[in-house]
Amino acid sequence: MSFDSRTEIKRTRKTKQCDWCGEMINEGEPSVTHQGKHDGDFFHGRYHPECDKAIDLWWKTYGRCDEFPEDRMNRGGIEPKGEPEKESSVLSLMLRLPY
Repeated sequence: MSFDSRTEIKRTRKTKQCDWCGEMINEGEPSVTHQGKHDGDFFHGRYHPECDKAIDLWWKTYGRCDEFPEDRMNRGGIEPKGEPEKESSVLSLMLRLPY
């Protein structure tokens, strides 16, 4: 049995590290948490809002139900840290970001 809960945090109380990009989410900044259970293992993660959107795009582009990238990814992107984002993935993500 699996479940996933997603919570949007308007202001982070303590500085935390984003589990997607590895950069810091500073006190007072918005963040998104995910917690749940998959294949009997519990998980919890905290992300920048743009990294949360990038995770959705990553699953649609590369993901399978049993895999999640082990390396840090670009902030708000779906490529490994330091790698240039593919033009199609950046455009797709930009279309989904609220301005």
